[in-house]
Amino acid sequence: MPVAGELSQELTELLFANIPLGIGFSVADAQGIVRFWAGEGFSSCSPKLIGRSLYDAHPKRVHAAIESLLADLKSGRKDEVDTTEQNDSGAERIISTALRAADGTYRGVLETVVPVAAAAPLGGRERPPSRAAIASQQRSAGSRAGQPAHSSTATPFQKAT
Repeated sequence: MPVAGELSQELTELLFANIPLGIGFSVADAQGIVRFWAGEGFSSCSPKLIGRSLYDAHPKRVHAAIESLLADLKSGRKDEVDTTEQNDSGAERIISTALRAADGTYRGVLETVVPVAAAAPLGGRERPPSRAAIASQQRSAGSRAGQPAHSSTATPFQKAT
């Protein structure tokens, strides 16, 4: 993904404070040390976890799963692990993505936490369609029905406009 420009610390904080849909993010470095978290998915986390091991941020019952996940990401066997978990506040989709330098060197892990709507199917295996796929489907449907292609700009996460 192309990235250009720079953000100040203030703009970075505002960006993450205003991510829609209750999404949360955390980043741990290549040594498994938590360096950053933001968003609703981490509202129960203590700032004291910054600078500590990923294992300190998770219950012992999931340590073996974290170890396996990190081994897969570090080795390159996987670049992303996508799961769905149930907790007291409902279901959450947890996407763990390897952060790699331009030369492929493992630099850490991004954990993205997305609340799953009660009506959404669980399983964590399927991704919602991309905006491009939705636009293509809408163009196809619109041309078949004689409607303009821009009749709706809804994504799976938005109301139709």
